[in-house]
Amino acid sequence: MFSQYVQKLLGKLPVKTKPIIDAERYDTLKSHLQKELFQPLDVSKAFLPMESALVKSIRTEAAAWNRNNATRTQAYLAFYNRNQRSIGPF
Repeated sequence: MFSQYVQKLLGKLPVKTKPIIDAERYDTLKSHLQKELFQPLDVSKAFLPMESALVKSIRTEAAAWNRNNATRTQAYLAFYNRNQRSIGPF
């Protein structure tokens, strides 16, 4: 019903777009990326050793701050307080 309202409002049918890649190539790419993404950091070829250490420390700290809504909110507030000048007023 909503789509009919939008069609009446726009006065034309929605435009169909051609996919960028076919479904088979998409599925292959997706599976390769998922395999790489879920590799242990020390096995992944996507990062240099120094980058792997940084990613590991970020994930560890994020997991600690994401325990619950209160700790997550504290993390957001601390980030905002540290970066007020670069963030600027809203």
